[in-house]
Amino acid sequence: MTRTIFNRSSAFIRHVPMLLPILLMGNVAHAQSVRITTPTAGQVLVNTASVTIGAQAVTSISSCYDVNLFITLDGSERIVESFGGGIHNRSGPFPLGLGGHTVQARITVSDHCSGTHGGATSGAVSFSIIRQPDVAITSFAPVNGSTINGHAVRATASAASQFGGLAANESLNLAYFLDSLPVLSHSSPSTPLNVDTTFNLLNGRHALKTVATLVNTATGQILDTDVRLSVFTVFAGAACDGGVCEVSDGNSQLVATVFGEPGIVDDGFGFKQKTPGGLRWTMEGMDVLFAQWH
Repeated sequence: MTRTIFNRSSAFIRHVPMLLPILLMGNVAHAQSVRITTPTAGQVLVNTASVTIGAQAVTSISSCYDVNLFITLDGSERIVESFGGGIHNRSGPFPLGLGGHTVQARITVSDHCSGTHGGATSGAVSFSIIRQPDVAITSFAPVNGSTINGHAVRATASAASQFGGLAANESLNLAYFLDSLPVLSHSSPSTPLNVDTTFNLLNGRHALKTVATLVNTATGQILDTDVRLSVFTVFAGAACDGGVCEVSDGNSQLVATVFGEPGIVDDGFGFKQKTPGGLRWTMEGMDVLFAQWH
């Protein structure tokens, strides 16, 4: 009885080297999966030039495994990364154009200990990129809150469609409203649109509103709008008498008074002494603001 058991055990042990690759092959074949995590199926992306493609690969943890992750995007396959076994999440940007796209992932798993191989493929994920008409003012001057030294005020603006340029039936428009009055308007069938002009303004506070619009030229519909507002002060033409400067607007309304800047004198003992002066006041609506040089 003892001899029989020993013979069977010996036979089993003799067959272990033959069974081991089969068992390992079974592990490689069944202990892995891969899926696309982003984007989701049917997702619609708006004004997107670069899409983040994400995938998750899952295999058994083994120092014997070499795993390769591949991404197939619109029929073109590229390898993303190679790594060992376990759970791995990988994502990265892919530049894409407008329209429909399809992405799929697959992994190959090689067990260099046993020489076996396996793999898995995800389901295909379809998504699309669409263009939504847009416009943005990318730069403008004068800066809000600034003071302009002189009556000539330079106004500049730049507007652009931020994605995909302009369609055949679209026009980009830039308009200026100075102190609530329309003063200038430019249109262009291409992007960007730049405007550079100069206004001759009286002393005082002014408001310049810059409006950019994207217009459907076939229907006249405004597709998108962007607005910037700049409130600034023109300070010029001061009449000075005895170190006192008075600034008035075209209606002889006093808007600012500036006393001479204080001087620095030596008191004869090696110390510096500041003389009186440097007082300035300005009108802001019904408020009077005072400032003193230091």
